[in-house]
Amino acid sequence: MKYNAFKYSLLALAAATVLACAAPAHGQNTLRKLPTVAKKRADGKGKTAGPDAQPLLPAADTVVADVGRTVAVSGYEKPLRASKETVLVTNLDSLRTLDELTLQIEYLTPDGRMLHKRTVTVYPLVAPGETRLVTFPTWDVNRLFYYHLNVPRTNSQATPYTVTLTPATALLRRSH
Repeated sequence: MKYNAFKYSLLALAAATVLACAAPAHGQNTLRKLPTVAKKRADGKGKTAGPDAQPLLPAADTVVADVGRTVAVSGYEKPLRASKETVLVTNLDSLRTLDELTLQIEYLTPDGRMLHKRTVTVYPLVAPGETRLVTFPTWDVNRLFYYHLNVPRTNSQATPYTVTLTPATALLRRSH
C-alpha cells in the first residue's frame, strides 16, 4: 500500500514538472527575441487576460506586390572571412512598422556567373520612415569570398562577387 502511494505521488510530481517545463510563461517568446503579441480574450473585448492587460495589437498585413515601394535595402557588406552579412533596411511606409522582411539574394561573380541563390527572412522592427542595420549569417561557410566593394587587405586567394537583393515579402503592423 505504501509502495503504491509513493509510486503515484512520484508519478504526479513528474507529470507536474513536465507540464511546467513544456509551457512557456504567458507572453514569453522562446524562439527569437521578438516582441510578444497579446492574445485576445474569450469575451472578445480585445484585451489580454493577464494582470497587465493591454490592447491587442492589430494584425500584420502581408505585402507581396510592390514591396520595393514599401522597403528599401541598401549598403550590403561582407568582408573576406566574415561570418555575417549586413544590409541597411529602410521602411518607406509612413504609417506601419516593418516587422518581418524576406529577401531573395543572388550571389554572382563579376562576369555574371551565379555562385549561389537563397532566401533569407529577417526581423528588423523598423519604425515608419526609419532605417536599421540588419545582420544575418553568411552563405559563405568556408569564408573564401568577399563582396567586390570590400577589397581584402591580404594577399590570400579570394574570390570577389556581386550581389542582387530583392525584397520578396514584408510584414507591416500599424504603429500606435
